[in-house]
Amino acid sequence: MTVNSPNGAARRAGSGQPTVAKVEARYSVDPRRVFFLGWSNGGFMAHRMGCEAADLVAAFVAVSGDVWNDPALCMPTSAARAP
Repeated sequence: MTVNSPNGAARRAGSGQPTVAKVEARYSVDPRRVFFLGWSNGGFMAHRMGCEAADLVAAFVAVSGDVWNDPALCMPTSAARAP
């Protein structure tokens, strides 16, 4: 399943966590297979989810997106989920 959020979700703090919760509530989701992939602003959001919500994300890919200027700002909430 693919969930597309084209309307600047990367700019809204915490927008990824509620999206994951809504999809998990409605569909049968293997929590070990939640991936974020983003391009441009979406790339920043994917990277942000990997840093801020690692407990929800198995992996992320930021394609042509920005990352934190200061690696110290990337403080994962936990280790990424392992399959």
